Amino acid sequence: MKLRAIALFFMIVWDASLHWVEILDKVSWHFLYPMFPLFGYISYDLFWTTYWTIAATIMFTLLGGGTTIKNTTITHTHIHEARAIPKFENVLP
Repeated sequence: MKLRAIALFFMIVWDASLHWVEILDKVSWHFLYPMFPLFGYISYDLFWTTYWTIAATIMFTLLGGGTTIKNTTITHTHIHEARAIPKFENVLP
């Protein structure tokens, strides 16, 4: 779970840093800024759709990964012993 959380954290930080360098107009400073088309054929839309689909999948697995359902089964076992039932004969005067 920690590896997925760390991967998701870095994915979000990287994307946020790309937006910050665009806002500050310092794109040339970012050494991991993707220039599209990547490798000659990966478009901007394809890259970010795949990127956020992977991030959403990681987030979904993190949400489900910490869920534990505790199921307690309580059984009551009664052992009936053959006991002698006292007879109340001649109790009345």
